[in-house]
Amino acid sequence: MNFGNEIYDRWIDYYKLGFRKMIGSASERTLSGAILIPNTTHIFGAISITFRKAALLMELTGITSSIIMDFFLKTIATQNLTDSRLKAFPLGIDNRYKSKLFNRTLQLNCLNKYYAPLWEEIFNTEFALDQWSKS
Repeated sequence: MNFGNEIYDRWIDYYKLGFRKMIGSASERTLSGAILIPNTTHIFGAISITFRKAALLMELTGITSSIIMDFFLKTIATQNLTDSRLKAFPLGIDNRYKSKLFNRTLQLNCLNKYYAPLWEEIFNTEFALDQWSKS
């Protein structure tokens, strides 16, 4: 939308990181996230966060997929994932880890043609050098 000289974005036009809102600390995994495609929304049983920069989306998606973040959420023994908890999640990992994190996050989440624009925006030729195991 264009109001005068300013351009306003619509949150629905972006990829979002979504989680189930009610979390059970007794479950095997407490924190289960997924990247939601643009022009989709969800009901109150879910919570999502939208970033204007896809790199921040990739970073938080990768971090929240880790067992460490899952354990952190279990230790605070909360019943619901709230906005304030999402805002407390860390961002700002060292650049030397981003290529591997982004590569793996894209491969785990970009499963059909609706994720192609995200893949194209984030893809880096360094991904070809990523090794999944050590000899």
